[in-house]
Amino acid sequence: MTNYCTPTLDIPNGPWTSNDNVISIASKKAITHFDDDEFLAMPDNDDIPNLDGRLTYIHISDDCIAQIIDVHLANPFNDKGITEAGWIAFQFALCGNQISIVDGYGQMTYSGPRFGVCATSHVTKAVKFIQPGYVNYVNIIVRPQFLLQQFGLDPQSLPHQIQAILAGKNEGFYTCSHPLNSLMSNATEALIKSTFNGKLFETFAKIKIMELLCFASDLITQQHEVSQCKLKLSDRDIMLLNKVREDVQDNYADPAPLSEISRKIGLNRNKLSLGFKELFGTGVYEYCQQYRMLQAKKLLQDTKMSILEIAIEVGFQNHSSFSRAYKDFYNRAPSQDRAA
Repeated sequence: MTNYCTPTLDIPNGPWTSNDNVISIASKKAITHFDDDEFLAMPDNDDIPNLDGRLTYIHISDDCIAQIIDVHLANPFNDKGITEAGWIAFQFALCGNQISIVDGYGQMTYSGPRFGVCATSHVTKAVKFIQPGYVNYVNIIVRPQFLLQQFGLDPQSLPHQIQAILAGKNEGFYTCSHPLNSLMSNATEALIKSTFNGKLFETFAKIKIMELLCFASDLITQQHEVSQCKLKLSDRDIMLLNKVREDVQDNYADPAPLSEISRKIGLNRNKLSLGFKELFGTGVYEYCQQYRMLQAKKLLQDTKMSILEIAIEVGFQNHSSFSRAYKDFYNRAPSQDRAA
């Protein structure tokens, strides 16, 4: 049996930055753009490594702020942040790998296209170690009251930690991570790659942010329904299931049978299947298929490989089976996502 663990990272030196700083920047006007040189020239950004791209802040209201990150990092970047109580953070990531250490709650690894949620009912410190490469995120921080007012959510349908925020109680830290589904992926990509300017971009961005919040609200209320019969997972179980996810991402074109994964990882098949769905919101093979489709779309847009070559690269035997699966997932043919 193989045991897996993630090495512990040291907290870097330097000041902690409150998310109040982000809110302050974003609240100055409806849309705030920072090109790389402008961002690096800001106070407290002297130690940020070379980056190429743009950061955009969008002020929806005092209870809802969004951030679009579209950059290429030449070197690792460490971000030390303090999350104030009473906020929910949603992240829609097309690409970008990071490790997060949350004070008092442990270390988590995030990679590939994903949707993540963090919420805290008390002041919480977290360090993000973001790896070099392309980073395409849409981050949205929102007060839970905003979700209730805008989308008519039943407070009882929310995870109990978020209910605690509403009630002003301290119920700890809530986090979950899921593969980015096609609807989230399309809206995130449209927002990051938008070529609109001025008032047109402001209107478009606000619409897309509200669309993403619709998807997020629907998912976290469903997650709460699942958690009513929550499988008991130990720290070791969670660590091993995260390793399963990493292995699925590494071998998505030719995934191993569940029985083989079970033997390799050291979890019985029942806990592997149920635990993976509990932790990541989908089954192992469903996750693999979602990841495969997201990689296929990236190859279509970023390379000049033929559709048949891409089909084989992501694990399909022929053009037609790939095209059917792609259309089932995205509701359009692969040729429609070819790079211009």
